[in-house]
Amino acid sequence: MFLRTEALRKGKILILTFMLGLFLFFYSPSFAEIKVFFSPEGGIAEEIIKQIDNAQEYIDIAIYSFTYEPIAKAIVRAEKRGVKLRILMDKSQSEGKYSKYGFLLDNDIAVIQDRHAGIMHNKIAIIDGKVLFTGSYNWSKSAEERNEENLLEFIEEEEIIEIYQERLDYLWKFNEGK
Repeated sequence: MFLRTEALRKGKILILTFMLGLFLFFYSPSFAEIKVFFSPEGGIAEEIIKQIDNAQEYIDIAIYSFTYEPIAKAIVRAEKRGVKLRILMDKSQSEGKYSKYGFLLDNDIAVIQDRHAGIMHNKIAIIDGKVLFTGSYNWSKSAEERNEENLLEFIEEEEIIEIYQERLDYLWKFNEGK
């Protein structure tokens, strides 16, 4: 009798462990992924463009320096697909000779200049609430080809993306109303 009861108990534990494993497999944020990139020649622009080209709903960006044409063209492609765009740029950088600010405006992209007293030195992009880019990497040819830069890409990392999204929402609201 004892052996039978012990076998039943072990069987229940095994079934519960299996069910817990299935639950964690399907409902855990363990699918989150973090990728690390460095430049020069580390594939950063390629990854950014790939994710922009895969965007379905929206892209929110706060970027200090944006002069790199291939990324700007990817943003225009996204807009033409119906992706909602919000881009915040540093005022002094957006007025620079090679800035893509005017190009984006000319292509009906929602782009505004930061109006805080200091510089807007963020480098953040969120795509569909599922992909986050941040790091030292400016969206410039120099960052891609010459500078020592870094970029972190968070995929399906909900808590971190939510924190950055709240900050981007705040920055957008602060700057669009003035």
